[in-house]
Amino acid sequence: MQISKTKLNPYVMGLKILNIAGQIAGICLIIGMPTIAYLQTRPQQLPITRKLTHNGQTFYLKVAAKPD
Repeated sequence: MQISKTKLNPYVMGLKILNIAGQIAGICLIIGMPTIAYLQTRPQQLPITRKLTHNGQTFYLKVAAKPD
């Protein structure tokens, strides 16, 4: 009985690693992009700092201040 030793081809190993890493990267992009878009478009919680009265109606305004 003869035992054959196979050489590990670095190109084949690299392609196998890229195949797995590509799938993981694709899943991360599919999940990450909508999550980031959702978090960036959420409204800010601003304090009511101004009051506007116009034609007998009162509006309470939330004003964003410039960061220092």
